[in-house]
Amino acid sequence: MERFGVMEAGRRFLIILSGKAGQGRYNTTELCEQIDQSFHQAGLSDHYDILITQHEGHLSEAARLFAEEYGATGVVYVAGGDGSLSEVAQSVHGSDCAFGVIPAGTANDFAKTIYGRKRPSLLDIVKAMPYPELERLDLMRLVFPPEVSFFSQYSDEEKLIEYHPPVNTEDGMVSTYSLNVVSFGLDTLILRRAYELMKSRPKLGGNAYYVSILQNLNSRKIFPTKFTLHAANGETISGEKDYVTVALCNGGYYGNGFNPAPMADPYDGVLNLCSATWMGNLRFVPILLRYLKGKHVNSHFINFKDVLAGEFSTADGEEILGNYDGLIFRTPSFSFQVIPQALPYARLKL
Repeated sequence: MERFGVMEAGRRFLIILSGKAGQGRYNTTELCEQIDQSFHQAGLSDHYDILITQHEGHLSEAARLFAEEYGATGVVYVAGGDGSLSEVAQSVHGSDCAFGVIPAGTANDFAKTIYGRKRPSLLDIVKAMPYPELERLDLMRLVFPPEVSFFSQYSDEEKLIEYHPPVNTEDGMVSTYSLNVVSFGLDTLILRRAYELMKSRPKLGGNAYYVSILQNLNSRKIFPTKFTLHAANGETISGEKDYVTVALCNGGYYGNGFNPAPMADPYDGVLNLCSATWMGNLRFVPILLRYLKGKHVNSHFINFKDVLAGEFSTADGEEILGNYDGLIFRTPSFSFQVIPQALPYARLKL
C-alpha cells in the first residue's frame, strides 16, 4: 500500500451528493449544514463546494471537470452508492485527483470494505472530511466487444433502459473501469430483479435484494462459460465450466452486504476470483446464507483464485449477463485486468 501522508494546505474539495443514491434520503439540508460546519471549523470555508446532482451524467461530468482543473490538489467526496463511486473513480482516474467515500447509497457495499460492516456514523465521517490522508487504490479495467449492451437504472422511472455504449479504444472495443466487484450469472439475475422492484416498490429500498433472491429461487442456475485466467502465482489456466456465479473482487462486498471475498484488499494489486458451481437444491439455500456472511470459504462448491487478468466468454451461445459495480451489461465476452495503485484515495482517520 502506497501512502502519501497528511494532505497539505491548499487542497480544494468537491462534495457531490448523488440525487439518486439511497432514493435521495441522505441528500438533506441537514447533511449540507453538517458539511458546512465541518469545513468552517477546519478553517476551510473557501476551499470546498457542494453539488447535488440533477440529472444522469451530472456526477461524472462534475467530477471530470473538477479533476481537470485541480488535478493532484483536488479531492472529490461522493455521497452515494457503488454506482456513484464507480462513476467518479472513472472520471478522475489519470488526473491524480483523489476521491473519497461518504456511504449514502442503498447498499454501500464498497464502503463496507473501507469502513467495515459497522461503519462510523455519517456525522463522524463528515467531521473527518477536511483531514484526509492519501493512499492508492487498485482498479479493474474491463474491455468489451463493440456489441456489448449496458442497462441504465436511472434514465427511466419505470424500467431499465438498454443501450450500446460507443467504442473508445483504437481497436474498436469498449473499455471501462470497475472499483468494487464484477460478476455474472445468478447474482446478476437477482440484481436485475432487485432494480425492477426498487422502481415498482421504492419503499423496499435495500430489502429489494432479498425479495429478489426469493423470487429467483427457481431461476436458471447454470451458465456455461469459457475462461482464461492469469493467476497471481504466474499460472495461466484455461477451460470451460458450468458456473452458478462468478465474482471478480477488488472490494469484499456486493449486492447489499453479500461477502463473496472476505479476504479482498483493494490495495494489494490482485483480484480475488470467487466462483460457484451447482451444489444441488438441498445445499443451495444453506450455502447462499454462508455466502451472505462470508462463511463459504471452505465449501467444496466454491473456488477461490488470486488473479491479475483474464477473459470470459459464453460457451452456449447465450450472452453473459453480468454487472460491474451494479451497472448491468450483456455481452458475448469480456476481458479484465487489475491496475495496481491506480487511484489516489482520501482515507479518513476515524
